[in-house]
Amino acid sequence: MKHLPKFILVLLVPVLSCQQAVDTSVAGGTMAAASTASANEGHGCMKRIPSGDTTSYISHSIEVYGDVETPLTMGLEDLRSLPVHQGADFDVICQTGTKMSEAGSFKGALLRDVLDKAKLAQENHKDRNFYIVAQATDDYMATFSWAEIYNLAVGDSTFILYEVDGASIGGKGEFMLITSTDKKTGPRHVYWLSGIGVHKVRMES
Repeated sequence: MKHLPKFILVLLVPVLSCQQAVDTSVAGGTMAAASTASANEGHGCMKRIPSGDTTSYISHSIEVYGDVETPLTMGLEDLRSLPVHQGADFDVICQTGTKMSEAGSFKGALLRDVLDKAKLAQENHKDRNFYIVAQATDDYMATFSWAEIYNLAVGDSTFILYEVDGASIGGKGEFMLITSTDKKTGPRHVYWLSGIGVHKVRMES
């Protein structure tokens, strides 16, 4: 996996693309298409990857790395061991306002609980200048600040999912990150999730 700790670069990446690749269908039928394939073909929000070309992108573990006290590699059972959170009626909304896909229900763990398990490498309780990068196997990324995860309601609605509509995520990689309360949920909808990078903001001299 490519670790990309450059602060400015990381913050720019999520605005370059609205939603990850794709075929809106998922193995096992876990995500329902919100529009027809013909409507999605060539859509500005989507980087098209043929449905037969996704196997190599499927992730089976999540690496938590960077400025943490305990780097982790978490598999499905590790994630299931954390407190379980469930939700319903989640829509993936592109930056343009187009609904790309939907889910009736989901189950997963809070991103915050994963970060707490790894423990941010803070010098003291006032050391809060961190940013978090959720990275997929295709190098798609979504970013969060320390304040969003630990001091705002965003932290209560940012999940790493392992079930959608009562089934495993399947073709989108065992793990999927969402922030269910974002106005436009597409930019921080990360499937094929494989890494959580924690980086301290450092001013260049």
